[in-house]
Amino acid sequence: MASVKSRRIFFVLGSFKLGGTERTASRIGMELIRRGYDVKFLLINEVFDYNDPLLIDNSIILSKGKNKSKLRKFIFSYFSLCKIVWTKRPGTLVSFSLGINILVFFLFYPRSVFRIETNIFIYKTVKQHKRYLQNLISWFPHVKGVVVPSEGLYEACVSYFSKAKKLILISNPLDIENITSLKNEAIDNV
Repeated sequence: MASVKSRRIFFVLGSFKLGGTERTASRIGMELIRRGYDVKFLLINEVFDYNDPLLIDNSIILSKGKNKSKLRKFIFSYFSLCKIVWTKRPGTLVSFSLGINILVFFLFYPRSVFRIETNIFIYKTVKQHKRYLQNLISWFPHVKGVVVPSEGLYEACVSYFSKAKKLILISNPLDIENITSLKNEAIDNV
């Protein structure tokens, strides 16, 4: 049996507004909860476009209040995140976007996993720093893995990343229950 600590997973993301990153985090997290893991969603903003009580019950808002500037919210979130992560010590800490990856990176938590949510090779010259930054953060020993959501992105990253052995391919999850419920519905002629 896995220890309680190893079954505790924290996902860090901006919010649960409608979007691909948010949908991916919620699907993965909810499935892990169903499988008996202790999953917490640590959110920068209190936005819940997904109205799932289990999702809301397992979420912690790092920066409450709407009157803060972005910088103040970011700083306040960082210190709240530090306190929660270093007190609860999850088995894995997963971040879901470049901005959140940077926030989590500076925690220097020894079991951090970052997710690259977009193809870092499509950035124009002006934004190439994002590509270099993703590569740089993978060099540090507290970063245990860098998750990529597609085979194409994985192959591109393998040839680019200095620490390619840290790359992990985990495809975006499908909502099987919804797909199964739709399989017998009539298809309207277009």
